[in-house]
Amino acid sequence: MFGGLLRAIVRRVPTAHAALLLVPLVGTVAVVQLVSHHAWLSLSVLIGLVLVAWVHPLADAAICRASERAADEHTVSLGTGTDLAAALENFPTGDVPSRWRASHPSLASRLEHLAASSSTR
Repeated sequence: MFGGLLRAIVRRVPTAHAALLLVPLVGTVAVVQLVSHHAWLSLSVLIGLVLVAWVHPLADAAICRASERAADEHTVSLGTGTDLAAALENFPTGDVPSRWRASHPSLASRLEHLAASSSTR
């Protein structure tokens, strides 16, 4: 039953779009099955995996932003913070869809931080 449905979906929908449809569908079926069989441990593991998959990119991005700030601070300590600020001013400022998932701090905040750090040294 499900094999025919999956083949029909994959034939008609490109793979990336099929995944967007199938992952929530399969997840819902799994949750319903686990609840109906009172498999609470398996359900909690599944929910934990979903939370980890959702939180991991956000945590990774936050660590990357902190590393960039530390690198900027190191540049200032070497005395070349003004050079970095001048280079960053030449970067195009594109719209970032989500600051939560951005791997770098915004250019405005980096320039502001570099200016504040350079003036105190």
